[in-house]
Amino acid sequence: MAFRPDPWIIYCPDCGWRRICAPKSDTIMAWENPAQCWHCHGDNLQRGPLTVKDRIALVWRQLRG
Repeated sequence: MAFRPDPWIIYCPDCGWRRICAPKSDTIMAWENPAQCWHCHGDNLQRGPLTVKDRIALVWRQLRG
């Protein structure tokens, strides 16, 4: 049985770019876990837990469809 992973944040400390990653299944696609910043193309991406603000944004995005 597949288990959906908890959402996480990927952010770039160089330019401040952030992305909420919330996979819909246990299969994580390349665009859900990028290896390079989409804004500055830096390789120094870091992963962290969701903040309260991020959780509200995620719920809002899910409600909008």
